[in-house]
Amino acid sequence: MKPNIAIIILNWNGWEDTIECLESLYQINYHNYEVIVVDNDSKDDSIEEIKKFCSNSNNTLKSERNIDIKMFEYEEKDFHHVNPYLESEKTIRNLILLKNSKNYGYAKGNNIGIRFALRVFNPDFILLLNNDTIADENFLNELTKAAENQERVGIYSPKLLNAYDHKIIDSTGHIISWGRIIDRGHGKIDKHQFDKKINIMGAKGAGAFYKREMLESIGLLRESYITSYEDAELSWRASKNSWKAVYVPKSIIYHKGWRSIKKDNSKWFYFWGLSLKNTTSTVKEYGTFYQKTIFSVFLIYFMIGSFLLRITRIRNSGVNYAHLLKELYK
Repeated sequence: MKPNIAIIILNWNGWEDTIECLESLYQINYHNYEVIVVDNDSKDDSIEEIKKFCSNSNNTLKSERNIDIKMFEYEEKDFHHVNPYLESEKTIRNLILLKNSKNYGYAKGNNIGIRFALRVFNPDFILLLNNDTIADENFLNELTKAAENQERVGIYSPKLLNAYDHKIIDSTGHIISWGRIIDRGHGKIDKHQFDKKINIMGAKGAGAFYKREMLESIGLLRESYITSYEDAELSWRASKNSWKAVYVPKSIIYHKGWRSIKKDNSKWFYFWGLSLKNTTSTVKEYGTFYQKTIFSVFLIYFMIGSFLLRITRIRNSGVNYAHLLKELYK
């Protein structure tokens, strides 16, 4: 029997993207999976629009694949009282909608979905998927194929491509560069230079495939990292605990990127500042002395560049580079 997959999608005021993501998921060539949409207290029409999508009268997938979507909707106070589900019929797909009472951010929002999935569905793997992604119909087949007979591999990364220009790479997995984790190949033109299956550090959270045993062993996303670098910290923590990660180039996901932050441009530099802070904390915790030194050089270079090119913006970000450098060697 093929592995049981729980797919977690976090939604916050983004029902248009979420529905496009769901439409792609319900047409993939893989059947043993469940979809959990975690809504982070959206203030737009997300809940009603997702319900509308699932209803038979408005389900555009019914005529294409003869699929009915059955939705189960839960308030936050009821999350711990849901009993495990039985396997659905092949022509019926479930959609679980978990409605948080507040916006918990990326890490805690996803962790709520992960904990629910682990308890209710007992999955073999957890797939974190950004709501602004579109899945290729074969992506999950390729991920599960790569995971066959791999005991100490805990993370699998698909190839993430730009949803607006499929020739541009978003990520081919996490690697270490300048002492910190980055997305390999980000922004480069896809010339098939990253089409070999290789070991990496981890996977970008926009499309990250995690083994259940690994998450139970090392824990979930770090909730103190409110808005960025949560996925990188988990990748590094997994590596430090002897879990391997593999890049799967034939598994394709298209990513729009930074959609939630772009909705509020006034917070862009706040998020940027938090990203540097979280990066520094992660390098401090897991990095070698050499990696800390290289990252310090990166910080100094970034500080000078920001001062020369973006003096106004650097003030808006609230980044204190001297403090970050001091923190790194405490």
